[in-house]
Amino acid sequence: MAVILLAGCAVTERIKSDMAVHEAENAYATRDYVAAAEAYRRSAEAGGGYGQYMLSWMYAEGKGVKRDQAEAEQWMRKAADSGYPAANFTMGVRSLGGVGEKRNPQAAAAYMLKAAEGEDEVAMFYLGLLHVYGTGVAADAGEALRWFRMAKAHGYPVQPLLLTEEGVAAQVKAKPRAVLGDARKPLDRKALVREIQGQLNRLGYPVGKPDGVAGSKTRAAIEAFQRAQGMKVNGRTDNELLEALKRAK
Repeated sequence: MAVILLAGCAVTERIKSDMAVHEAENAYATRDYVAAAEAYRRSAEAGGGYGQYMLSWMYAEGKGVKRDQAEAEQWMRKAADSGYPAANFTMGVRSLGGVGEKRNPQAAAAYMLKAAEGEDEVAMFYLGLLHVYGTGVAADAGEALRWFRMAKAHGYPVQPLLLTEEGVAAQVKAKPRAVLGDARKPLDRKALVREIQGQLNRLGYPVGKPDGVAGSKTRAAIEAFQRAQGMKVNGRTDNELLEALKRAK
């Protein structure tokens, strides 16, 4: 009985989180950033990884709330702990570059692995690089090749040289300087939505001229795409959706 009650509570919290996100996205689309931040907070406090991730960016950009990098960092960590792939990728990049904390290659590798397990193809590519460079993990041509091939299979444009045993082995042997740049700087919110709209138009889900505003027409197109792809239908505009759109034919 206790297990059933706990499961029921978890479902209730997830429903609360999803409803709050829906409200937040609508508010954001109308540029009511205060209402959007409040709704994202409700989702975040209900344990929603996406809500935590978005609340982090609201604090980082000062939209609807006072700009606060400490709060932004706290919510990004919570989103990563919740298993949200984009948050784990972001924390991985920060750990590599020492943004907001000391450089920690081992932590970066752990974050990237979590993001890759969530099917983030850029994190897969990063893991390949980490194994080439021996940064945070042992230099290992076999592991590097495995991650590069997985990234390619998920749609990341991996250089042909890095998809062969000989090419990767040569890179590992050369022991390149372990300096990793940001292969995917997080898109600002409007740029992300604009790119999603462009992809929807390309795939035959017309939303009109991409304007970076996730209104009702954009949401309807997203939901239609998600249904057609057998994805969870939530209408969210995030990096995971963008990556799915790019992979679609």
